[in-house]
Amino acid sequence: MESYRAEATIELGGKLHLDHLPFKAGKRVEVTIRVPKASEGEWPEGYFAATFGAISDDSFVRHPQCEIG
Repeated sequence: MESYRAEATIELGGKLHLDHLPFKAGKRVEVTIRVPKASEGEWPEGYFAATFGAISDDSFVRHPQCEIG
C-alpha cells in the first residue's frame, strides 16, 4: 500500500480539497482524518469569522464594565 501525507484546511462550508495529491480519477483510496488539538491559549483558525454576530437576540446586551485603575 502506498502512503501519502498531506495537510489541508477545511473550508467554512465544510469542504476538504485534496486536489494536490497524485491520484487518477476513479482510483479507490482510504482516507483517515486527524484533527490536531489547538494549543492551549490559541483560538482555532476561522473561529472569530464564524462566530462574529452569532447572537441575534436584540435583548442581549453587554453591561457596563468596572473601571480599573
